[in-house]
Amino acid sequence: MEFSGRNEKFVLYAAVRQYLVDGLVDAALKKKVSRMAANFVIRESKLFYTGPSAQFMRLVVLSDEQKRAVLEECHNNPGTGNHGGVRATMDRVVVGYYWDYIKADVTDWVKEPWEVVGMDLIGPLKKTMKDHQYVLTVTDLFTKWVIAEPLKCGSSTEVAEALVSKLYTFGMVRKIVTDRGRAFVNERSTKYSPYFLMYNRHPRLPQALNVCETDAAFELADPEEELELKLAGVKALNETVCSELCGWGGAKMAA
Repeated sequence: MEFSGRNEKFVLYAAVRQYLVDGLVDAALKKKVSRMAANFVIRESKLFYTGPSAQFMRLVVLSDEQKRAVLEECHNNPGTGNHGGVRATMDRVVVGYYWDYIKADVTDWVKEPWEVVGMDLIGPLKKTMKDHQYVLTVTDLFTKWVIAEPLKCGSSTEVAEALVSKLYTFGMVRKIVTDRGRAFVNERSTKYSPYFLMYNRHPRLPQALNVCETDAAFELADPEEELELKLAGVKALNETVCSELCGWGGAKMAA
């Protein structure tokens, strides 16, 4: 991982350390370094940040290599072997270490699973003994972990019930990517679309508000077209995931 544009303070931290060790500092940095030095101390040749209160000492990170080592150390949970989320990692970092842009770096470093999922309906397939002929797949796009749920008719009601069950089991997600097929967006025959069950209302497209005078040549953008353009950006990724899932599902059925 690169920390582009976030290491400009390393030079100042190094200058502060040198100033506290032997009093030497570049003339161009002297004013800034002498002002910063009041919030730092040297212990065993290492630079620590104390802040104005001087109640706690946090080791100052002086390079990208040190930063990566700290993030890897704080992201891992030594008790379970699992990786912590943004908040847990952030808590561990700020207890013992100091550098600028800690929050941004932790957020970029920690890629949490089950935030964005891709959802697809495969079928109709050959009916099973329990009359299932569709498979609803929900894929965590970070870990590529797949949940497969057999369905009988693939209706929006059946899809919604299966999806909500999985969200109750594994937790809410931040975003669901679909191909906007009828099973995912149809709401004419039933109120129980996935969106309705999650938010207790139907989705509303944004309405344009224009308080300026317009002439005959003025055209109002179509919200449906705007939505289609935005969804096109994720369509390629969704198709890749779906094709992998179809291959996986076919192999499982053949087995």
